[in-house]
Amino acid sequence: MEPKTAFAFLVLPCNVLAFTLAVRKQGNDTFGTSHSFAMRACTLLPTDSGSAPKPPSELRLHKPFLERAAEGGGEPESSLGLGAFLVLRLVDQFSVGANRPGQAAVEYQCSATKNFVDGLSPQNELTLPLSDIVSVAQIALREDDRRLLFEPVLRLARILEHEARFDESLDVLETASALSDGRDGDHEVATHLLRGRALRNAGRLVESKEAYTAGSAMAERLGDTHSELLGQVGCGIIARQQGNLPDSERLLRSVMLRASRIDDRDAEARACHDLAGTLYFAGRAAEAVPHVFKAYELYEDRLQKARALGDTGTILKELGHYSAAQDAQKLVLAEELPPDTRAKTELECLELAALVGDRITFERFRQSIADNRDVLLRETELDFESHVGSGLSLFGEHDQAEKHLNRAIALAEELGMGERLFHAEQQLREAQERRTQPDFVPGAPSTDESELRHLRETMETLEALSAGERF
Repeated sequence: MEPKTAFAFLVLPCNVLAFTLAVRKQGNDTFGTSHSFAMRACTLLPTDSGSAPKPPSELRLHKPFLERAAEGGGEPESSLGLGAFLVLRLVDQFSVGANRPGQAAVEYQCSATKNFVDGLSPQNELTLPLSDIVSVAQIALREDDRRLLFEPVLRLARILEHEARFDESLDVLETASALSDGRDGDHEVATHLLRGRALRNAGRLVESKEAYTAGSAMAERLGDTHSELLGQVGCGIIARQQGNLPDSERLLRSVMLRASRIDDRDAEARACHDLAGTLYFAGRAAEAVPHVFKAYELYEDRLQKARALGDTGTILKELGHYSAAQDAQKLVLAEELPPDTRAKTELECLELAALVGDRITFERFRQSIADNRDVLLRETELDFESHVGSGLSLFGEHDQAEKHLNRAIALAEELGMGERLFHAEQQLREAQERRTQPDFVPGAPSTDESELRHLRETMETLEALSAGERF
């Protein structure tokens, strides 16, 4: 047996040993032990050039997946984390500039990784893309084309982001970036835009803006107008979250108009949707309604339509149209929703219950959301604190209300979300007013005749949709 091939046979067993020890070993040194074995395993393969193994500082150890394997609470979560780690270490062999071992070694690594992933049980939404990556890696090795791996790796990143595993998604996106051979291409654009979204959802707004800007600029060079516009929408969202509402409005209106001219319904829908959010946080709720409802009409994806309709209900609630708001949220809850989206909708139903004095429904939704709090995005966790605080204030539980609202303010500051901070501070002021003035009711936003017409049209459509209980 050739020495390089012999070394190859050590790679997978050492990694399995690392994670077996990490999962089973008790005590504070668990993660350190897994790191030690993993680094050793990752440096076992000599290269064709005869160069020395990379020092640990240069290795991509995929820490989020090491942590999932070490802290997953046993099977099957630990094995899933291990499988993802092994798959990504396989993809690392295809990185630009990687000191890839001999062909036979990588072929064995593909085969051994496939056997491990195929043996994961139960098979779920994550095991399929892991298996796809290994299958494509075998083809990429034969054809000497690393770019074939982009698509399945980006698919994995999207799934992890949808599960709110942002550190893992970002690790996968970093792995995808290393596949780039220096040219601008569709996959590089997609990597930047996905990274921008994952960073934004993780609350890392400055880095998110950089990723969106880079993706938009690259798309412009390629003539990919749709992706260019999506990057600009991302920048508009970041401006809003940082509290720069005028700049956010300017960016989003520009995208909306340009997308409309070229009949890009998806980009126009996204710009309308996020423009409505900016107008809402600027205190122009009535003006926001036609934009968010237009987004609902433009979207083709049912989940996107549900989100836009839920936001329509939120704004109608702020305007005091509780019945129409309940119609909207009822339609949304009838859909199959991801956990975080369902939690957002239930939060709106919770607040509506408080506004109409329905304490039983308020507590029912409060408990439902609390039971699933571990799957919430940080932004939704912030909303939970602010909605519960505002609701408790309406029920006269002032001390508990202010505790929740102060937590919302602290979370907004931690995440650097300026518009959420302003909103939570306003809610706290209103709660304090209720403590001293029990009959205090915040003034509803003023509306002009054209806005009233749009509101009436929206509410009539919602009533008709609700009667049919379908989109």
